[in-house]
Amino acid sequence: MIEFLRLIIFFSAIFDWIQFIIWTTTLPKYLYISGSIVSRLSGILTLSDALFYYYVLRLEIYKHQIFSLIIITIGLVIVIITEFFFQEINIFLTYSDFIIVLLLTFLCEVLGALIDAIEKYLYEYDFFNPFYTLMFEGIFGFFMSFFYFFIPNYLEDIKIVYNNNPAGRLVLFTFLLLLYIILCGGRNVFRVITTKIYSPMARALTDYFLNPIYLTYDFSLKNDFIKKGERNIPYFIVNLILSFIISICGCVYNEFIVLLFCGLEINTHDQISKRAAFLSSELIEVNEGSLENCNDDEMSD
Repeated sequence: MIEFLRLIIFFSAIFDWIQFIIWTTTLPKYLYISGSIVSRLSGILTLSDALFYYYVLRLEIYKHQIFSLIIITIGLVIVIITEFFFQEINIFLTYSDFIIVLLLTFLCEVLGALIDAIEKYLYEYDFFNPFYTLMFEGIFGFFMSFFYFFIPNYLEDIKIVYNNNPAGRLVLFTFLLLLYIILCGGRNVFRVITTKIYSPMARALTDYFLNPIYLTYDFSLKNDFIKKGERNIPYFIVNLILSFIISICGCVYNEFIVLLFCGLEINTHDQISKRAAFLSSELIEVNEGSLENCNDDEMSD
């Protein structure tokens, strides 16, 4: 049994490693793609998480969550369609390149959902310690990344920094690298704890919840939504509205927002808690009434 658990943790580490390589090595090669395309399509992670949650882990999904998934799906489809209209397609970024970016983004999100499903399975069915899971994933990931040191010129960037900067900047560079490692560790701890206590979909929400703020910031600095050197206002507004809708639906799915129409509130934690409190108060009143009747009967005797 332990060997099986280690095996699926190994697969989780492989998926995480592939995802990291695509994000850091493959996608940055497409220089002329929108810088926010990955974050704007992060809702795919919620959809993938929900599918694995329901069909693989056999856990329940309720009406308000299905409604949220439908709206998120429609929003993502519109995002992809509008990209073909607004994205500047030319010799530097062809349609085939753009489709490859979309496929790689979709692959990354599905791999992330597989990782979440594996970890949720370990926590729910095998009661595995999330910190042990994280430790084994880190060990497997280290050994897979270790082979990169044998690639020629792999440390070329480090050599350039070392040769072209004074000692003070090298100390700062080393400190920032260590800080990056610590922050990555903190992010992974947050990921496994959130997945264990809540759900993979709650963890996925953190990837795109603040997208409207990020998109506005990038647009204001002319870092994104640019066409022929100028801000493309319709491009920005459409994606701002869609990102806002997707973020709201993510909150509805995870019950941070409760919709009080069409019965979408019935199986939410808030309404269940209120019904439980109401039934408890009714039961207390009945019990108090029974005790009063018993006392009256004793006094009459």
